[in-house]
Amino acid sequence: MIQHPTQTSSPCSSKSACAWWTLAVFLLLTSLSSLIIYSSAQTYREHHKAAALQLAGAEAGKLSQLLNASTSLTYSLETILRQRDFQVDQA
Repeated sequence: MIQHPTQTSSPCSSKSACAWWTLAVFLLLTSLSSLIIYSSAQTYREHHKAAALQLAGAEAGKLSQLLNASTSLTYSLETILRQRDFQVDQA
């Protein structure tokens, strides 16, 4: 297309067309920005959810070890007390 030097090619041929074009570009950019923000938020949430579950699992493991240790200690103390009671009864 041959253009006169004073003419430029623009999607805005009138004020209303230019307003609609501007609105369309604004809505498109807003939608894309919202999609990017939502995607980033989901990734962030999933990452922190995984980290929280890993931390909870580690804490549960520690509590399980403490429970096993206390059960073992209780059994040992019970055994010692039974032996002492048996020795007292024999004496």
